Amino acid sequence: FCSGNTIPARAQVFEGFWEQKALVTSQLPVWGKKVEKEDHRIFVTANFLKTVDLNDGRTNIFDYRKKLLYRLDPAQKTVAKISFSEFEKIMKRNWQSIHRANNRFREKLKSMTLQQRQMAIQFLGGDPTKSLSLHPKIELKELPDSKIIVGFHCTHRQILADGIPFFDAYWTNAIQLPRAPVQIFRQFGYFPFELPPEVRNLTGFPMKTTIDIRLGVARVLSTATVTRVVRKKIPAAEFQTPKDFRSVPWNYMKLF
Repeated sequence: FCSGNTIPARAQVFEGFWEQKALVTSQLPVWGKKVEKEDHRIFVTANFLKTVDLNDGRTNIFDYRKKLLYRLDPAQKTVAKISFSEFEKIMKRNWQSIHRANNRFREKLKSMTLQQRQMAIQFLGGDPTKSLSLHPKIELKELPDSKIIVGFHCTHRQILADGIPFFDAYWTNAIQLPRAPVQIFRQFGYFPFELPPEVRNLTGFPMKTTIDIRLGVARVLSTATVTRVVRKKIPAAEFQTPKDFRSVPWNYMKLF
């Protein structure tokens, strides 16, 4: 464990792992509402990022040299792989499909009475007339408060879409990841928006995050807090797939 006091002001690029606890609530058309508790250990080096679900062992490996993503299921002894670009296309199609569904629901609501609209919105689990654009104005906001999280001093930042916060985090500059953390979240498929360079390239490390994406009838709310940070050399073997795992097609809607 590394406390904030042991990290120099100009922190070296981080190699090691951290652990975090998260709660993810999703409300999606057809799939309905789902609440998941998620505990992860996340390894990072200059060329790899690996997430391990501490509850069931399911693992994601990002290979930044080959631009490939691997999904391992130890219970089934399977591995699926997909290119970064293809995974991004899938996630964009998913968000665009939700946006089109919002538009259809919005048109249907116009022909309903007030009571019918209220019942429909309750049934859908969200109001399609209050959907953000897929191309909103993105802004970065620095807030005055701060927190100490597992020994690290963290400042408060928000990223807003059309004035509404969708990413709220407490950041430390004592940890510098090999690549921008917001870009990592985007690769997880959480963000449907194109982000400007000043947001994509933020440095430091978010120790406590709230991601709240609302697109009318769809909502994904994720809260995560880092509980442990360990700096250490990670061996290359940590990012290899077991030889006895069989290959299967990629068919996952999301990473976590």
